[in-house]
Amino acid sequence: MDSIDEEEKVILKLAWREIQLSDLHLSGSRSFRKPTHLSEVLRWQIHDGKVVSLHIRRLYGIPVVLTDLPNLKTLTIDLPEGFDPIPVFPYLKGLRVKSVGTGCLKTPHLPSLKVLSLSNLKEVDESVFNLPITRIEMDGLSFRSIGANLGKFPNLREIFAKGVRNIPMDLFSNLPRLKVLALPESRIHLDQTIGKMRELEQLYLWRCELDSLPKEIGLLTNLKILNLNSNNLKEIPREIGNLSKLESLRLANNLITEFPKILKKCPLKEFEFHKNPLKEFPSVLKHFHKLQKIIAYDLPLKTFPTYDSTPQTSSIQFLSCSGFTLPPAIKSFSRLERLVVGHTELKELPSWIATLPSLNHLEIVFSHIRKIPEALSKLQLKSLILSFCLLEELTIDTIPKTLETLTISWTQLKYVPKGLVGFPKLKRIDLSNNQIRKFPEDWKEYQPDVVVNLDGNPIVSLPEGINRNQWKLSTQFPSRSL
Repeated sequence: MDSIDEEEKVILKLAWREIQLSDLHLSGSRSFRKPTHLSEVLRWQIHDGKVVSLHIRRLYGIPVVLTDLPNLKTLTIDLPEGFDPIPVFPYLKGLRVKSVGTGCLKTPHLPSLKVLSLSNLKEVDESVFNLPITRIEMDGLSFRSIGANLGKFPNLREIFAKGVRNIPMDLFSNLPRLKVLALPESRIHLDQTIGKMRELEQLYLWRCELDSLPKEIGLLTNLKILNLNSNNLKEIPREIGNLSKLESLRLANNLITEFPKILKKCPLKEFEFHKNPLKEFPSVLKHFHKLQKIIAYDLPLKTFPTYDSTPQTSSIQFLSCSGFTLPPAIKSFSRLERLVVGHTELKELPSWIATLPSLNHLEIVFSHIRKIPEALSKLQLKSLILSFCLLEELTIDTIPKTLETLTISWTQLKYVPKGLVGFPKLKRIDLSNNQIRKFPEDWKEYQPDVVVNLDGNPIVSLPEGINRNQWKLSTQFPSRSL
């Protein structure tokens, strides 16, 4: 308690006295062990000396004096059977309730409450529906006890429920002012009633075993985010083109073989289409100039579309894509900052890669690349990763002097070029698991703050004047993307 303001410290001490003098640890024939210290039943979080969060546990009620905490914003309760009604907390913003038995939630009017989170709750009192919450979060069991009455919350705008089974969609048609609906990993049947949720802005239905979408989804003209990843969808209705505000569309890991061209009417900034049985890149992709990220999986690189104007994409990942070279259409991606190519037949990096002015991270793993082109040195790269490839040679003329991290591992590299010491920004070097036997003499000039990983090389000698302990041989490098 040392870091808590004196006034609030007094309130906590009074709460402890109330607990000691009352029967808050008792309820009928049931009882918790009588606490011997406040921390056994009450935990708190502090910000600038103020108690902003409380966790009530192993009690059948809440000390009323705690309602005097003026900065309390979040209250968490482990709710046993027989728990007393919650007293009025005038400034409370968030209430989290986890049932530890068959407890029934009873609440007064909490005038400032915005978020209600329920876990393992089997019963709620009718008083709960008077709460002025705008957001509710719950698990499948809690949804069963409260789902049919969600329309009773007068200000509800956001619903988050995970792992719910057999949800009738008309349940939500009674919530016309709902803004956000998230039902991941649930079993839900979508029908025409979804079209009644005209104010919906975000819809999250990933892993919901959906095999079709009703055309009425095109009536959700305020929708900005639609996440349908990991379902069994085979096609997308043309009506989706009516979603004039849609910025994020996630359809990865479905059974879609073709995307409708009318999709180009949507102003997408995010479009996930990987892990679908596509034979080529979606032709509609070239119309999405505002996409921030493109992830492609198991597609022919030669089918990557040519864009009509400069795209704003900053990240591209080609994973398990077929083809021996990168698609020339990438040359138009002047804002591309990150390029990752993994598990491909790529044999070489084209010289035009030097025309990508914004590229700062290049990662090539599991490829057939044998050498690096000199053009690569013209890039302003900060990070270069070449792993699990056939690289045999590395020359100083091919390495950008702007590098901060260099990773060349699991290759056929036998020699390290002289001159890397002259790269002032280079602070992390991973040359692990190659065929390197010795290093240039200038490597003894490296300062201790340069992290070097040489593990897995058949090293027979190091530059004179240094020893293995001078270089950190543990893997202190960022995890790779692939």
